[in-house]
Amino acid sequence: MPPQDFMVYRDRTFGFSLRLPAWWKPYLTVRSSGKQMGAEYALHLIFRYKGIRYGDVLTVLVFRMSTKRWKRLYADSPLLLLGARGGLVAACMLPEELPYAFVDPDTGDYDTEKYGEQIRLMKRMVNEDAPRIIRSFRWTAGPAGSRLPKPYLAAGVLPGTGCGC
Repeated sequence: MPPQDFMVYRDRTFGFSLRLPAWWKPYLTVRSSGKQMGAEYALHLIFRYKGIRYGDVLTVLVFRMSTKRWKRLYADSPLLLLGARGGLVAACMLPEELPYAFVDPDTGDYDTEKYGEQIRLMKRMVNEDAPRIIRSFRWTAGPAGSRLPKPYLAAGVLPGTGCGC
């Protein structure tokens, strides 16, 4: 992404950053939460369209454990390892399906007539942009008082990961 085409999200709680496409700004709500799925911290990047929040397009989870333990616990899960440092492991997950809100209750199929634009945007966010965002993950300055090694560069992230939407 050329420099003008992205914005940087900096998480000061656990000290990491992500490069997000600038076009996401009107469609994005960022929410963090405490313990979730065994993680110490969760960062949710939520798709929003005309004020309605539909669902996560990317979730970053931070675990307090060794990489070895994380791999033992989560190797067969849908989580993707982003990196580790100082007893922290960062991972992420992408949605596997479009939100149920897009389903027509009468037919059980996605209502592309009513939600076509939302479906198109969310597919682009998850299938095209999220893999680039995942590769942009960097550890930055950590929490106050922490002594951290050089930033970890997210390499080897599975290309083309995304939902099968």
